[in-house]
Parts: sequence; structure tokens; C-alpha cells
Amino acid sequence: MFCQNCSHELPDSVKFCPECGHGAMGGTVQQRIELMNCPDCHGSGNIRGKRCPSCVDGRLSCNACGGGGSEMNPDPDGYALILCSYCGGSGLGSQCLTCSGTGQVLESCTTCDGVGQLPRNQVEEMLARRRKWEDERLARERERKAKEEAELKRREEERKKAEAEEAARKELERKRVEEERKRQAAIEAKRREEERKRAEEERKRQAVIEAKRREEERKRRETLAAEQRKRETIQASRRRDKKCIMCGEKLGLFDRLCGCETHSACETFKY
Repeated sequence: MFCQNCSHELPDSVKFCPECGHGAMGGTVQQRIELMNCPDCHGSGNIRGKRCPSCVDGRLSCNACGGGGSEMNPDPDGYALILCSYCGGSGLGSQCLTCSGTGQVLESCTTCDGVGQLPRNQVEEMLARRRKWEDERLARERERKAKEEAELKRREEERKKAEAEEAARKELERKRVEEERKRQAAIEAKRREEERKRAEEERKRQAVIEAKRREEERKRRETLAAEQRKRETIQASRRRDKKCIMCGEKLGLFDRLCGCETHSACETFKY
């Protein structure tokens, strides 16, 4: 038969379990308790605990060099340090017996109190609780991820909204600049047109003034020419009627003296 408390196999004649001291219920156990390996220590009863204080990563210090990795070598001029011939300079020696070379001290499993096995129903309840805790943790993780995704989505929407607003602002700015450029171009075109009109009017005015001046110059020249022709006509007529001022004798066109003997030396003429 088996103890109901620790499932230790008992002789039929005992009344108390020698392992745990639990009563054997009149010396007879009607139901055998099915055992399972502890889910934490996997049946070994021990789990790895803190680092081993006696070694470094499962190795003891070298006894030859004391963990320094070097030793003194006699030299004719004194002593020199050389690598330890036992550990090769690493300073580590044999395997630690306290932790069996693992670097960690084994501690008794608190789940099964170092037994390594637990009743099936207890293990199933423990695993069920752990699955529940894991499911709750996964649910919290999923909720956290969902919140993070929602936050990322919100930030992405805010970023897109900000980009859209920035694009709209840039578009408005571009339109404003384009309208300002067109307005300035229209003002410049109007100014150039007014300047062209003023230049054209000035050119026409100057042309009118120049035409008037030329007309006046032409009239003046014609007047001068008419006066010159009149003077020439008068002079020609005077030359045709040229007479001696002394005696009144008519002279020829090219004569300078009258032909009379009295006034042969006359040099004064009236034209």
C-alpha cells in the first residue's frame, strides 16, 4: 500500500508512514496516489540557485600559482615572471566539487520540497493556475500591444493629419505667392504699358515739335529765299538802270566809268 500524504510505499502492517508520519488509516490504503514529476525541478528535487562562492565559473583557483597565472623563475640576474606551467596563465585549476563545475549552487526545490514529485491533481491544479496566469499575462500583453497599436495608429493619423495640414498650408502659400507674382507681373506690365504710352506720346510730341520746327525753318528759309530773290531782283533792276551820279549818263551793265571826257575819273556809283 501507499501513504496518502507522501505516496511512499508502505508495508501492510505499519500504522504510520515512516517518511512523513501520516497515519496509514488502520494499516490499509484503499487508493493509490498517482505521482508526477515536479514542473519546476523536473523530478530532480534541486534547482540552480546563486553563484558558487568557492569557484569561478565552476573552476577552482590554480594551486601552483595561486590564481595569478604566473610563477617566479630563477634567473642568473635575478627572478623573472613566467606563465604558470600548470594552468597556462589562466589562473584556474581543477573542477569545483561544490557546484560540480556548473558555477551555481543547487538548492532544494521549494515547490516539491526537494522530493521531485507531486500528486497528479496538485500538479494539474498548479499547471492550470500557471496556464491561467500565462493566459492572463498573454491577455495583458495582447491588450498592451493593442493599446500600443492604437497609440501608433493615433500617432500615424496625427502625423498624416499634420502632413495634410502642412501640405494644405504650403499649397495656400504657393497660391498666395503665385497670385502675388501675377499681381506684381500685372503691375509691371501696366507700368511698362504706361511707360510705353508716355514714350510714344513724347515721341509724337517731339515729332510734332520737330515737324513744326522744320516747317518754321522751311518757311523762314523760303522767306529768306524770297527776300534774297527780291534783293537780287532789285539789284538786277538797279544794275540795268545804272547811271553816272555826276552827269546822269546811262552806263552799261559792266561799265564802271561813264564815257564822257569830263568825268572820266568818276569812281562813285549808285546801284
